[in-house]
Amino acid sequence: MDYEEEQEGQAEPQAKAMGVDASDAPYLDLQGDREKQAYAILKDRAFGHTKAYEPELLEKIGMDIDFASVWSAIGWDEFSSVEELGSRPLTIQFLCALREVTNGVSF
Repeated sequence: MDYEEEQEGQAEPQAKAMGVDASDAPYLDLQGDREKQAYAILKDRAFGHTKAYEPELLEKIGMDIDFASVWSAIGWDEFSSVEELGSRPLTIQFLCALREVTNGVSF
């Protein structure tokens, strides 16, 4: 029995007691106890919005100057600070479906 099977076996009684909130139910398709447990952990969390691009990353790779020039050339100067609004149920579904594998993660 590997670690994941052992953890799922130990947590099985708890998972059956966990339900999906009525407001989330129409948007989620949770498969198995592991995803339901992940949902129980994530359901009350706040998810912050992220910027459409990361200025620090652009600076690190030397694209900050070129990027600013491009945005200015196409008239998007005022558009650069836009934050992308996310989908809470979609974020939860994605995070619940993540699985750790040997060389990274899978979903």
